[in-house]
Amino acid sequence: MATKYDSSVNVLGSIPDYSSMIDFICKYCGRAPEGQGSFSFRTHKTFSRFLAAIKTAILQFASGAHRELFLEALSSREFSFQEKLMVLYWQIVYANPLFHRISEEVFMKAVYQGTNHTFCHRRIGSSPSHQGDGTGRVHLVGGNLEDLRFQVSYYSQEIKSC
Repeated sequence: MATKYDSSVNVLGSIPDYSSMIDFICKYCGRAPEGQGSFSFRTHKTFSRFLAAIKTAILQFASGAHRELFLEALSSREFSFQEKLMVLYWQIVYANPLFHRISEEVFMKAVYQGTNHTFCHRRIGSSPSHQGDGTGRVHLVGGNLEDLRFQVSYYSQEIKSC
């Protein structure tokens, strides 16, 4: 049976300001601190398209604990913007099979082309705070914000070293 892909991730690629998108996700999920802004759109149709993309390409979780950890990381004042982007990237890789495939078969190969490093979602899965779901996707389970921040920092350094 052929894999069916949802291309809603394409809408996210047109977003010029990921900081505003993170703010929007936090606000939409009830996690935004006071005074935190979000996107404004010229038309209701544009907003509806963006919201549908967020729901299908990002807001898909394995469990309530997975959802809470993701939202806690995005709304944390202790995570840098770069760390939040890494968490967002991992979540999109989990939630969207098309983005997962592109990341694995194109992006990671390009990042590590010509190096001795290996980086694969299976390495993340070997950590006790991560668990696969049988689809080759990885999600956080039973972890806490400190564990997640350590993982983000570690893998950010791995990618920068190439």
